[in-house]
Amino acid sequence: DRLLSVSRRELECVYTQPNAETIEVGTLFQDTGVAANCLVEELFSKHLLVVGSTGSGKSCAMKVILQQVAKDYRNAHVVVLDIHNEYADALAGDAECIRPEDLQLPFWLLNFEELCAVLVTADTHRDAEIEILGDAVLAAKRRYAKDTLIRLRRYSEAPGNMTVDTPSPFLLSAVVAHIDEQSGKLDRTQALLPYRRLKTRIETLVGDSRYGFMFGTLAVEDTMIDVLSRLFRLPGNGKPITVIDLSPVPPEILDVVISLIARLALDLGVWSEGTIPLHLVCE
Repeated sequence: DRLLSVSRRELECVYTQPNAETIEVGTLFQDTGVAANCLVEELFSKHLLVVGSTGSGKSCAMKVILQQVAKDYRNAHVVVLDIHNEYADALAGDAECIRPEDLQLPFWLLNFEELCAVLVTADTHRDAEIEILGDAVLAAKRRYAKDTLIRLRRYSEAPGNMTVDTPSPFLLSAVVAHIDEQSGKLDRTQALLPYRRLKTRIETLVGDSRYGFMFGTLAVEDTMIDVLSRLFRLPGNGKPITVIDLSPVPPEILDVVISLIARLALDLGVWSEGTIPLHLVCE
């Protein structure tokens, strides 16, 4: 069949779309005189995956998109999980840049599976350590809830049906104390080694500065409002993007940290009933 080359006018109809809400991300390869625009609603109302071989420009493409979003949408809420520390400079001025040393994530928001991934050793003692940790965490959560009710002078209330996955504050010091108490009993159900290893692991995390953003203290402070406000730009104060530098985070805990931030973002969406649109970028 006879072929016809596409005219500039036809390219503009497809890729520029002047009557739609768009952001400009560059020009077309086949005609550099035609702007390449992305439809904002289509782009950010769905999951987006940018793929390509190493060095093909995936990060550069995301930087261009985010720069244009920050330029045109000053009240947006974008969180970039930057595992290679390559977005902060490109988005400087438009982003709140957070490094692990000034980031505080509540360790008690980790679900039990995530706690096990951080604290339990993957060997023959794993099942025993999981059982011991589960009992200790549940006891620590119940104790914290009870102490809180006492401080509020609400003596008649009980902590309720709490589980190890209940997102309730607890003290790491209470977990250690429970492990000490159980390991000292003559009728304990487990050998002594799993108790010792769990206690040592917790104390090691607390003493390691690399984990300070989450396990920097044996105590706990309920700072959820401050954490959510800073992570998700509430209010934005002219910076619609948060760049969280995760490059210094130890690899063995990186997946857990990303999981926690993503879950906080999901919880925020549920809590706000969809009134706070949020875009999460993770490489």
